[in-house]
Amino acid sequence: MNTDTWMVSSRARSLVARLAVWFFFGCWLGAVSTAATEESAHAQSATDRAAPEVTLSTVDVETGGTLFVQIDCRRMPAASRDLRLSYHDQGIMVFPHPVKGPAVQAGLVGIPLTAPAGKTHLTIEWGSGAQRLAQKVPFEVRQGTYGEETLTVDPRHVRPNPKELDRIRREQEELKQIYASGSRSRLWQGAFRIPVPGEMNGPFGTRRVFNGELQSHHTGTDFR
Repeated sequence: MNTDTWMVSSRARSLVARLAVWFFFGCWLGAVSTAATEESAHAQSATDRAAPEVTLSTVDVETGGTLFVQIDCRRMPAASRDLRLSYHDQGIMVFPHPVKGPAVQAGLVGIPLTAPAGKTHLTIEWGSGAQRLAQKVPFEVRQGTYGEETLTVDPRHVRPNPKELDRIRREQEELKQIYASGSRSRLWQGAFRIPVPGEMNGPFGTRRVFNGELQSHHTGTDFR
C-alpha cells in the first residue's frame, strides 16, 4: 500500500468514526427529549387530576346577587386541600359542605350592587408549601333591576360637617373590623325565618336618593 492510499483510508476511517459519534449523540438527544416531553405530559396530567372541581350555582349573576360555589376536593391528595377562594382580590371564606362532607368545600360570594356588568372571574388556589397552583373560574355579572326611593331630609344628613364625618369614619372602621371576622362552623339550626312578624317595606337593593342625589343602595331588608 502506498502512502497516498494509506492516507485516504485513514481519513475515511476517521470520518466514519465521527459520523458514528454524531449518530449516537443524536439518538441520545432524541431519547432525552422524548423522555422529558413524556415526563412533562405526565406531570401536567397529574396536575389536572389533582385540580379541584369547581361548580357555580350560575354563570350569570346580577349585581347584588349571590354565587354559591362548590369545590370538590375528593380527587386531590389531602396535603393539597389548603384552598384559597377570592373575588377581585378579596378573600372568600370556604366551609365544609353541609351535605357532601368536608371533602367538598363551599362558599358564598356576594356580588356588590355597584359591581360593573360584564365578564369576570373567581380565583381559586390550592396546594401545599411552595407548590401552589391557581385557576380562574369565569362567570358574568349583569345589571340588576331595583327600585328607587326618593327622600327629602335635613341637608346635614347628606353633607355632614367635619365632626360628624369623623364619627362616621370611626363607626365604619368598627363595622369593617366586625365584618372581617367569621366562623367556618354552622351557628344555627333549622330553616331561616323573618326576624319579626309583619310585611316587608324596605326591599334589598333600593336606590336611595336624598335631596335629589343618589347617596346609597339599601343593603338590607326592612320589615314592619
